[in-house]
Amino acid sequence: MEQVAARFDVRPTQVSSWKNIAQRYGNEALASQKEKAAKTMEHKQKETQQLTKEDRNKHEMAAEIARLRAELDKTKKELYYARMDRDIAKKVQALVKASASKPKRK
Repeated sequence: MEQVAARFDVRPTQVSSWKNIAQRYGNEALASQKEKAAKTMEHKQKETQQLTKEDRNKHEMAAEIARLRAELDKTKKELYYARMDRDIAKKVQALVKASASKPKRK
């Protein structure tokens, strides 16, 4: 059992377990275990791929959110300066109108 375990890089207890299963239920039981293991591995690989896609989607969404926040901040800043320009223009108009309506002193 130790030689077989070394050859297949498994523990001797695993070889003993396989031997007991084969003796009790026949070689077909080992084949079905192999199929179950293959299906389990396939399922785990699919889950990993799905998680990877979900992670990519999360990262893409986070990047998009960051880009939109930066764009919003830029737009808010532009709006602030546009309002300031408008307010200054209104005050200048009011001052010009007020100074034009005042009689000039001699």
